Amino acid sequence: MPILKTLFPTILTLLALLTAACAGNAPPTPTAAPDLGATVQAAVAAALPAPTPTPTPNIDATVQARLTATIAAQPTPAPTLTPAPAPAPSPTPNFYATIQAYAPSPTPIPRPTPTPTPRPQPTPTPSISISAMVAQARPAVVRIDTDTVTGSGAIFDTRGQTAYIITNHHVIEDGSRVTVTVNDSADYTATVLGVDRTRDLAVIRICCGRFQKLAFGNPDRLQLGDEIIAIGYALGIQGPPTITRGIISAIRYDPEYRSDVIQTDAAVNPGNSGG
Repeated sequence: MPILKTLFPTILTLLALLTAACAGNAPPTPTAAPDLGATVQAAVAAALPAPTPTPTPNIDATVQARLTATIAAQPTPAPTLTPAPAPAPSPTPNFYATIQAYAPSPTPIPRPTPTPTPRPQPTPTPSISISAMVAQARPAVVRIDTDTVTGSGAIFDTRGQTAYIITNHHVIEDGSRVTVTVNDSADYTATVLGVDRTRDLAVIRICCGRFQKLAFGNPDRLQLGDEIIAIGYALGIQGPPTITRGIISAIRYDPEYRSDVIQTDAAVNPGNSGG
């Protein structure tokens, strides 16, 4: 509405000119026809207020302002506390080392070199020949005869004129009569005192005469490889006993006899049993 009020006088002027032309009143001097469109356009442009120019935005300033606002809106992080390093513990003083460092070094006392005490050397056991061994054991080895078997035995104890003989149980087990021959000369009738069937042992007794016994050795002193001899009436041959030689081959437990037994490579034949 304000624009129409401004153009109203101009429009009236134009209408008056048109009315005069139509009435036949020609102007004294011909003039060019006015450009109504241009005139209206110019009037409209004059009546309108001049547009305010839009300033060019400062993009860098805008971005910087937004960045500053964003940073300001962030919460301030709490500062991280770095713990102070713990002090190193003081080493415990070594009082012994301190005392030793300040103590004067002892003066060494010279000591005489001890004289070694001589040790008595064991007396070597004199070696004995096989013939000497046979001569020592021969009087105690006896011949045993029963109704069916010939074997051997050894006198291990004497009491007065009585001799006690050890032999194998299988030598005398089937005999109703047991005869013992001593030194291949005297015969005696024996009495069976006791038997051990498990270990195949028997003890018999004879009387009366002068007898020589053969003591038992110490089995703990036996070692593999020790030399031995076997004396007995092998094969029941008449005459003196036979002698064989060998070594101790093994000492082991035999479950059949429930005791330790000695294994030897000396030749042993039937008739040697009990010798």
